[in-house]
Amino acid sequence: MKTFADLQVGDRFPPLRLEVTEQWVATDLALAQDPHPPERDPSLFGAPVAPPTLTNADFDRFLRAHGFSMSGIIPTKTRHEYFAPLFIGQTIETTGEVVDKYERKGRTYVTFEFVTTDLEGRILLKKRDTLLQMPVEAG
Repeated sequence: MKTFADLQVGDRFPPLRLEVTEQWVATDLALAQDPHPPERDPSLFGAPVAPPTLTNADFDRFLRAHGFSMSGIIPTKTRHEYFAPLFIGQTIETTGEVVDKYERKGRTYVTFEFVTTDLEGRILLKKRDTLLQMPVEAG
């Protein structure tokens, strides 16, 4: 398994292409336990809108897809910029890049930037996640 020590600033992950499905949205809403889910009336936006929290786990999808263990990974900071809603039934593509890496008190932190677009290349969301990888003892 890979660790954050294997990453360098400038490393890019191949894009992940996903369809925003009803099941993905339902799972996200159940996990978020949000008493005020997003408006689902398609007449307001032209299609049912997915919740903004839908892409919160981008870092998890990217790291798992590229051979990283999620043991000891702790999100420490996140910043989101929304440009347009995600729609149920829409296919999106997300790219990931390592934009910062530093050590503090013997612990490795990595900041990833994720950019989600529609298939025409319009930016829907930009986010940065800073993650800490704690050492995990073999057991």
